[in-house]
Amino acid sequence: YSDLTVDPVDDCTFWYTTEYYATTSSFNWRTRIGNFKFPGCSTSGTFDLAATPASQAVCAPDDALYTVDVGSVLGFTNPVTLSATGNPPSTTLDFSPNPVTPPGSSLFAVAVPPTAAEGTYAITISGSASGSPDHSTGVELSIFAAAPGTVTLTAPADGATNVALRPAFTWTAA
Repeated sequence: YSDLTVDPVDDCTFWYTTEYYATTSSFNWRTRIGNFKFPGCSTSGTFDLAATPASQAVCAPDDALYTVDVGSVLGFTNPVTLSATGNPPSTTLDFSPNPVTPPGSSLFAVAVPPTAAEGTYAITISGSASGSPDHSTGVELSIFAAAPGTVTLTAPADGATNVALRPAFTWTAA
């Protein structure tokens, strides 16, 4: 017989009990009882962060817009101040509103000027609030400096006859 339960006093401690047979020369049933708790488990309130979309691609100049959701865990309602790091040089960041009272959301804008360097950047969004440890989530931003060139049709040729009703189109690389 065995059982694993969560302690109703703190909702973090797991208690395990089991009956086992000790191999000795006589019948010897024994019971073991143990407990454990996962690191970071707490019954005090906190918040969590999530950002959508997870990644975006923009052509400079443009704005990349993300929604940052600030969730409430165990009724947490202290204002959460948002910040971000890892954004491309020369870009500017804005959270609206900031701070956010959970549960709530903020529009996160990354303004990409024409001078922004092309590349893919990992941006970390962090939240801090009184009475809770800091939390963070990540998004990705890909910046392109110019639109692709014109696409040229190579097959079937313009004006071609006896082409299948559903032709296969091919283009040169852009």
